[in-house]
Amino acid sequence: MVYDNNWAIKSRHTPDATGKINAVIPKTDFVNISLITNDGEGRARKISVNTFTQHPVGDLGIFQTADVSADGCECQTTNLTVTTGQWLEYPPQLTGYNSNKVIEPHSTFFNSYEFNNVEICRVAGGNWPTLYAATHWSETPRAAGYLSNYDPSDELVMELEYSPTTYSANFDPAASSTSVMHHFGDAYISYSAPGSSSDIELFDNFPDFKAVSLRVYDSYSNYYENIEVRQGRTQRYTVAAPYSSTVSVTLPDSEEQEKLMQAMLAWLSSDSNNYDLSNINNFETFFATLTATLTDGSSYTQAFYGPNRGVIPENVLPTDYGVEALLDEESITFYFSMIRYGEQQSYQQYLASSVTTSRLTLTERLLGNRSQYSSIFVDISQ
Repeated sequence: MVYDNNWAIKSRHTPDATGKINAVIPKTDFVNISLITNDGEGRARKISVNTFTQHPVGDLGIFQTADVSADGCECQTTNLTVTTGQWLEYPPQLTGYNSNKVIEPHSTFFNSYEFNNVEICRVAGGNWPTLYAATHWSETPRAAGYLSNYDPSDELVMELEYSPTTYSANFDPAASSTSVMHHFGDAYISYSAPGSSSDIELFDNFPDFKAVSLRVYDSYSNYYENIEVRQGRTQRYTVAAPYSSTVSVTLPDSEEQEKLMQAMLAWLSSDSNNYDLSNINNFETFFATLTATLTDGSSYTQAFYGPNRGVIPENVLPTDYGVEALLDEESITFYFSMIRYGEQQSYQQYLASSVTTSRLTLTERLLGNRSQYSSIFVDISQ
């Protein structure tokens, strides 16, 4: 969808058989656009809208819908036993398989867990993916293992025989939770990391170890006129392998988060579509989502990206989608945030970065000028 400056629809465009969209619009430097996906029927229908204001005209990058296709892939289902020489306090974490199929392991002995019906996929004729598993005691990983070059028709057993290497990191002492995530291509292992100045445990000698992400998070909830408001702040710092220096992860200023909450509560109680967040320091990109279960049981999500001052459009969808008549104001959840990569980033820099990184792998998107991600947020449930 392409809109004019007042958010009136100017033109609609659909992808060709290859998924490519070409739109010819009057000459201009910037444009207001939405990308819409409409999938399923009846209660299973999911409508998703991503709206960008003041987007540069030209290459918009690659957008992916939240779906999974096995086209061109070869998949098999197998069983896997994960075992270790010590007692397992918690069930092991398994990754590397088709994670869209959730698997709950069951204990077969004090040091053994079985994962049944593990679906693994590969490009036809390629290698089966490396499978990783890890377990932990008291929030710290103690053992991990991996399995590669296997035949899925065999009885698969993975022994957690590797211990991690200890490194140092600094976590903001104000954080209510911290975490460490290993990135192995499209697979990952994560665990909570206690303490403000903590050792971190990395299995950095595993195959395809690409990067590690350190994250701090803080949030709490209050009620305002019977409306639950959750507010918080977070920072994630991703470092490419090898991890060689002590990384510090710091929460954004709580005063800026408080400004966002007050501004959004005031905006929701007003009749205006205009917003002004220019008094919030160090953040220039505004992100907002509306999620709702429609009266016919289907789901609707609308996301908006804009600068720190602007207009949130009230109705971005054409009437033939039929969403407006199905909205139930009692079932709407709002999420508002200010986001940035690095220490300082303008809204236009954010858009340019998104276009560039849309063609990168998942792990590559977390590195470079996007390695440090910070946000303040407000989550409002009615």
